[in-house]
Amino acid sequence: MVSVRSHLRRLRSGKTVRVRAHTRRGSAAVAPAPVVGSDAGMSGVFLLVLLLLFLGLLSGGVTALVNSSPVASETNKKSQSAPPEPSRLPEGPEGRLAAQLRDIREKAGLSREEAAAQSGIAEATINDFEHALAVPSAQTLKALSSVYEMSFDEWTMLEIARAELH
Repeated sequence: MVSVRSHLRRLRSGKTVRVRAHTRRGSAAVAPAPVVGSDAGMSGVFLLVLLLLFLGLLSGGVTALVNSSPVASETNKKSQSAPPEPSRLPEGPEGRLAAQLRDIREKAGLSREEAAAQSGIAEATINDFEHALAVPSAQTLKALSSVYEMSFDEWTMLEIARAELH
């Protein structure tokens, strides 16, 4: 058994949590701490990095990274894809929800850019909602309802359409 002191741990989400002191069961063989002045360990790591870099160059991985371009959300530019026409919305609850969201936004007199700025939701995401490419969560729908100043009936209508999709 190994005693572990209290410490902080960073989660994948970026949140930092405190781990209480505890004992860990398992093998008694614990990896020895690396020796600071050891050149043998460092040269092995260096050779491994060189080998991986060389193999990456052979497979063309580095050129793929160099030639890649960022997507619209990384550059704060508008998406260049042409959204489908409003008349081309799918039949059923997806199309109804998309049309209702667009109609309520237009009734509020807001552009997609203005709605995005006021709600904190990306303009491309609002576009996807209005073209039936994505379905808003309940939390997102709540944020949009406050920006669009929806009536209770409008909000209920949207929630019913959203519930039909799940």
